[in-house]
Amino acid sequence: MRKLALAAPFLLALAACGADSKSCSTTTAPVQSPTGGCTNLAAGTTVTIQLRGNCQSCAQTSPSCTFDPVTNHLDTEYRECTEDVGCGSGCLPTQPTFNCTVQTPPASAGQVTLFYNSPGSTLIQPVTVGLAPSGGQTSCTL
Repeated sequence: MRKLALAAPFLLALAACGADSKSCSTTTAPVQSPTGGCTNLAAGTTVTIQLRGNCQSCAQTSPSCTFDPVTNHLDTEYRECTEDVGCGSGCLPTQPTFNCTVQTPPASAGQVTLFYNSPGSTLIQPVTVGLAPSGGQTSCTL
């Protein structure tokens, strides 16, 4: 009987993991500092820029990225469900990839400054990407 009493809280916690009626929200996801570069992006097209993230909780899943063309900000977010805290089933892989779809300006060549959420901080950091005079890449990893 004592073993059952000790196991009850653990069993209740497991029952909450993956529950159908989850209480979920989105949370801003800081990304790793860029190690690559985008030096030859196609100008005037839609390109994909990949950012690498860090998972800080097993409740963070479904990494997503949206681009704000007014501020040139890459908004990275996780879906976070309170029922999954402590479940150990989220954040696989532990360094998820954020695929950001960006509309580059119609320039013949030049540079564009994009902004992202820096790791361990609420500061927004700039990163400069280059645009190709003609042709160019349609994806890159920062």
